[in-house]
Amino acid sequence: MSRTLQTRLRDEPDAPIRRILQIVAEMPEPPTSCRCMNPECDQQCQFPKRGSTGYRPQMFCSRSCRLAFDRSRQRLEDELSILDDIANTHALTRRQRVDLQREIGVRRWALARYPQEWRQP
Repeated sequence: MSRTLQTRLRDEPDAPIRRILQIVAEMPEPPTSCRCMNPECDQQCQFPKRGSTGYRPQMFCSRSCRLAFDRSRQRLEDELSILDDIANTHALTRRQRVDLQREIGVRRWALARYPQEWRQP
C-alpha cells in the first residue's frame, strides 16, 4: 500500500513545487471512470483524457440522468420538509411518532445519496 500525499508531504514540508509534482506523478492515479452521480443509474462517466481542452469532467452520464437526479433530490427534500412539519406541529401517539421518525430517517438516508454540492465551481 502506498503512502498518502499528506504523509509524503509531511516528510518534506519545504518541498518545492517541482518535487511536489514529482511525488504526485509517482503515486497511483485515481480512477478516471466512475459511476454516474445519479444513485439510480449504473452508467460510467469519464474524466477527460490528458491533453483534452474545453471539456469538463462528466458527473452524469446524460442530461436526462442529471434532470432525474435533480427531480428525485427535490422530491425527497419536499417530502422531508412536510414530514418534519407534521412531526413538529401535530400531537402524535408514541407509535405514530416512531413510524413518522422512521419515514423521516429513510428520506434523510436516501437524500445523503444525492449530494447537494455536485456542481463544479
